[in-house]
Amino acid sequence: MSKPGFYGDVTKLADDLLGKGYVFDRKATLKTKTDTGVVFTTEGVMKSGKTPQINAKFSAAYKLASGISLDKLQLSTDGTLNGELSLKETPVEGLELDLAFQTGLSTSGSTEKGTVGVSYQNELLGVKVNADVVNGSGDASALVGYEGFVFGGIAAFKLGSEDASKGFQLSDYGAAAGYRAGAWAVTAKATKKLGNLGVSLYHKVDADTSVAVQTAFDFSDIKSATMTAGAKTKLDGSASVQAKLGNDGILSMAYSQNMNPHVKFTASTAVDLTKVESDSHKLGFQFDFGDL
Repeated sequence: MSKPGFYGDVTKLADDLLGKGYVFDRKATLKTKTDTGVVFTTEGVMKSGKTPQINAKFSAAYKLASGISLDKLQLSTDGTLNGELSLKETPVEGLELDLAFQTGLSTSGSTEKGTVGVSYQNELLGVKVNADVVNGSGDASALVGYEGFVFGGIAAFKLGSEDASKGFQLSDYGAAAGYRAGAWAVTAKATKKLGNLGVSLYHKVDADTSVAVQTAFDFSDIKSATMTAGAKTKLDGSASVQAKLGNDGILSMAYSQNMNPHVKFTASTAVDLTKVESDSHKLGFQFDFGDL
């Protein structure tokens, strides 16, 4: 029996197909691994826009023999330092511990965070609890699975409010239900205190081709409904193409090619079909070098 996973991944198949693989900036990454097992990654991005901006990140990752993993220690050119530690080998099978922090001066404002996470999963249940001890916030979620059906919920909370009389505050909550059967996965997910509803459908047509559809709407404004449909297929062992179309008229396409075991090239474009003659279209590409 396969594990149900965690609530945050309940729509992962459709999310990945419709979200990953598209790049609309100019980006390059370099990944190397030392003989001792340390993985270094360097990333540079030139943001599109009237005033092009270049941002860079340098990160390291290392797995200790004790079972503790330094999943990420990353320094960005905006002055932000991020770190993630995890302990996956615990006395209780299925139990994992996580620590994460973010500090520094960022162009987006205050970025101070310090998160402690605990997760547990078995063949029937997946539970996660995260607490940001710096900002006094967190969330708890659970997902139950049985014979292909999955049901779950999430609640976000705040602690230490400026108004001490309020104490613990429930800031948001949501729920999800779905069914997975072989190559199919369909999920309904309510968010923003059950005020929004999203439905995801994923189908792996064959070993090379997958399709997905997602739709979402706000119960208070049905006319604001959105829908996106997309597909991805492998052309051969080293190349793939994908495309998606939203009800906003934006058609996005991407082509990815593994040029050799150490070089990958990706090109993407987004065309606004409602304004074909405008200059709102996007074009981006990415080179990945190293241990792919």
